[in-house]
Amino acid sequence: MLATRDGFTLAILANELVSLTVVPALGAKVLSLVDRRTGREWMWAPPGDPPLFASPFAGDFPSSTIRGADECIPTIGACGWRGRELPDHGEAWSLPWAFDEAAFAAGTLTTSLVLPLTPLRVTRRITLVEATATFAYQVDNLGDTAEEFLWAFHPLLSWREGDRGEFPPAPTTIRCAATFAPGLRTLTSWQPQPGVDLEALELPQPGYAKVFAGGLSSGRAAIQGGPGDRLALAWDPQELPWFGFWLTRGGWNGYHHPALEPTTSGSDCLDQAVADGLGHRSVPVGGTSRWSFALTLGR
Repeated sequence: MLATRDGFTLAILANELVSLTVVPALGAKVLSLVDRRTGREWMWAPPGDPPLFASPFAGDFPSSTIRGADECIPTIGACGWRGRELPDHGEAWSLPWAFDEAAFAAGTLTTSLVLPLTPLRVTRRITLVEATATFAYQVDNLGDTAEEFLWAFHPLLSWREGDRGEFPPAPTTIRCAATFAPGLRTLTSWQPQPGVDLEALELPQPGYAKVFAGGLSSGRAAIQGGPGDRLALAWDPQELPWFGFWLTRGGWNGYHHPALEPTTSGSDCLDQAVADGLGHRSVPVGGTSRWSFALTLGR
């Protein structure tokens, strides 16, 4: 189904269990993810549900239509690489992606983009079966040299009192990459299943933190609310060997939300990831890189 909001086309995959909405013109952002059994909207939005608007390329991410899930590639943090000044949160989030209407009519929500600075074409295909949305990615090197990149799914998620975070068990590496608060013992020691109360995390308000876990034996993470109220991510740790957890409790622009981020890297910046061996992908000339993850509601 297609719809419009604030002048933007919305592409919606829906069944009796789940509704997933993408805005191709806004970086192929996942604007909405609703469990139709519970009515819960899992994608966070700023207070007041402000209108959608486009941002300039390499614009200020905190001043953008900051909501839902964005694609971060070929970096998350701004950095220099191969003589290019890569913008904050990457090249993809602020640009319109091509939308494949024929694939959509056949049930697959396919969007693609050729990055303006890095000679890579990114294609994402989303399919919805029962309560599981599968996100499949393909990156093609269009340049004349091998190209490095990192990627992270960047979903800002809604947060309700009593929600519990479930993190990948027994990682071999923990990195606290960003913090604006003391006392991160709970985050940096990492919690085993069945998780921790997000309200009880030792992150004083206002504060925020970004933590990476690597050396994963299992690619899974979730937020568990009440009975049947659950968002779970699953991925192959051989494809995506790192997991990022972001939490702001009023420290970042006054907002309160978590993010569960399967990723290729234990760093937000491509230059650091390559220099310090923290994980990245390299695509040979004419080559292709692929990976996927699954997102399930209500189990």
